[in-house]
Amino acid sequence: MLTPPRHSWLIHVLVSIAVQRCIAQHSFKLPMSRVQRGKVNAFGNAFSSLAPVSQVKEFAYTVNITIGAETLEHIVDTGSSDLWTVSNKCTDTDCQSVRKYQYLSSSLVPSHDPFKLNYLSGSVSGDINFETVTIGSYEVSHQVFALANKTENLGLSTTGNSGIMGLCFAPSASIPPTTGNTLMDNLFSSLPEDKRYFAIKLGRDSVNDSSSSLTFGEVDTDYARSIDDFAFTPLSKDGATDYNFWKIPLRSLTVDAATLDLSPSLVPGAKSPIAVLDTGTTLVLGPTIDVDAFWGMAGPSGSARKNPISGLWEVHCNRSIAAGFVLGDKGAEKEYFVHPRDLSWIDGGQANGWCLGGIQANDGVNSGDWLLGDTFLRNVYTIHHGATSTEPPKIGLLNLTDPSKADSEFRAERGIESSSPLPNALPVHNRLTQAASDSITSYIASSICGFMGGAVLTTLFRARALVMAKGRRV
Repeated sequence: MLTPPRHSWLIHVLVSIAVQRCIAQHSFKLPMSRVQRGKVNAFGNAFSSLAPVSQVKEFAYTVNITIGAETLEHIVDTGSSDLWTVSNKCTDTDCQSVRKYQYLSSSLVPSHDPFKLNYLSGSVSGDINFETVTIGSYEVSHQVFALANKTENLGLSTTGNSGIMGLCFAPSASIPPTTGNTLMDNLFSSLPEDKRYFAIKLGRDSVNDSSSSLTFGEVDTDYARSIDDFAFTPLSKDGATDYNFWKIPLRSLTVDAATLDLSPSLVPGAKSPIAVLDTGTTLVLGPTIDVDAFWGMAGPSGSARKNPISGLWEVHCNRSIAAGFVLGDKGAEKEYFVHPRDLSWIDGGQANGWCLGGIQANDGVNSGDWLLGDTFLRNVYTIHHGATSTEPPKIGLLNLTDPSKADSEFRAERGIESSSPLPNALPVHNRLTQAASDSITSYIASSICGFMGGAVLTTLFRARALVMAKGRRV
């Protein structure tokens, strides 16, 4: 637990000044990039050819922000709340070849408080500081953030980013609110109530393309005419005393127009499963019982299989799945479609005609029942609206995927017109003994999030929620 700064009264004054120093402009667009990182072997050398999906293209969505006098690339993460950056004091192999904060500014104010995060795999530690942060057309003086002086098993040298820009709520932050406001809170406090939001559209098609968008206080007219185009759902506080994540009810899934009812929520007080919208996670992650049922419906004629070694679902690269997520409060729910590309996910790696499934099982999610990562979020335009004097925080969603058009695009891309037999699927209930199966299940529960690109992000940046959550699944 971090302790309050020794000069907390001064910090509160500085935070007040920070809000006042924001440039008086009510909206701005921040360039966001989809960047590719190095390939990894998803299963390592310990697995046999029974785990054919082995080459993974890693991607992340990043922005450049200026801290003091230095502009550094940060991952945009709606599933965490802290702003942290690697400092030049980090000499570990893990943070080599990463651009680091060089202490070039005289405006840095240290708090002398330690900063440490323990992840499921690895850790980061350093100290808490205050510095002028410029994001788009806004300048926030004395913004609290952490300088990471030591990293371990985070793989930063392969990611190319210098840190994380969390855009979630203060209760999920590791830096306590007594130390300083989150960057999101400072930005929201400077915006008029009707513009107290940010909107995200994640690109899919290429690296460094222009189809990703991040705006504050306005919508990108390339994707929506106005805020009125969105269907809004108030955020859920189930399982917490205050708003902690961008989470809303998930009513059901659909597969080829058939409804898949979901298992009851394990979030205390929730009447339906809770989905967390999270740009820091590549895949959609959900309870094993529901994910297995989804692929059972989506994989007729042996077109989907659970790999007996990895425990991961794979789908034939030529299988066009029409699937949707039904989200929102009862009576106001709406279906949001997912492109077949994001379900038969060729960027996740493919071999012998098999692709990684865009939905995978993880029973360790504690922030909600489901994490809706990039394989879902690429299909919607999302508004994250903060609380106002009359309304709680809310999520606005706009469908960007037309299922008929998406199916045609998928079939043309994968050459499905030339019919070819699908390979025989491995049985879902594999040939391993129960003891071995239990061992693999335990392994997957701790490592699936580190499987690939943004799934590596899942381990690094979602794991904090797993470690710090007050309750765990049983």
